[in-house]
Amino acid sequence: MPIGGKSGGGLSGFIGGVAENIFVNICTAAVGFVCVRVGLSKSDKLEDWSNWPIWLGLAGMAVLVTSGANVIRLSFLRWRIRGGSGDKIALLIAGLEGDCDSRIRETIRESLRRELGQAIEIIFWPESLALADGHDADAEAKAETTAQKWLKKKSCDILLWGRVKANEVVSLRTTVAEGKSSSAASYA
Repeated sequence: MPIGGKSGGGLSGFIGGVAENIFVNICTAAVGFVCVRVGLSKSDKLEDWSNWPIWLGLAGMAVLVTSGANVIRLSFLRWRIRGGSGDKIALLIAGLEGDCDSRIRETIRESLRRELGQAIEIIFWPESLALADGHDADAEAKAETTAQKWLKKKSCDILLWGRVKANEVVSLRTTVAEGKSSSAASYA
């Protein structure tokens, strides 16, 4: 599973996982190379307390590189998604918080396709959107800003986002490109 905790499905998920694995292995090899060049790879150097600040620095660098790998992976996934054509209403469906394998999101896509047919374009977004901690009005404003940014970036008209509340029950919100987010509504 990718460092971000959520994996995409199909071929794109596989390619993303392989690319991330290669990246992490290159970073691990680079840290090992630095250890050898500095002379920390010898066992007597491990027991010397004066070398521990260097070890902690290398560990911190590894954490930064690993978190950077997730940022790069998400940027690549967002970049490769084709935006709306402008010919139809474009619906961007964000990942749902708590829907680890995207089954519920796929069910939503199938329902929308069944009801609206070819009148809309459906685009899956690789990230989820959730209300952040803090004051409710601030969290709503931040989510609204993010939603509008995603809609503009991919030339979409509506963003559907939310979370899984319980087994097969979701709380969904919509954000329109030219309007405000709706309040959450629950669906079974």
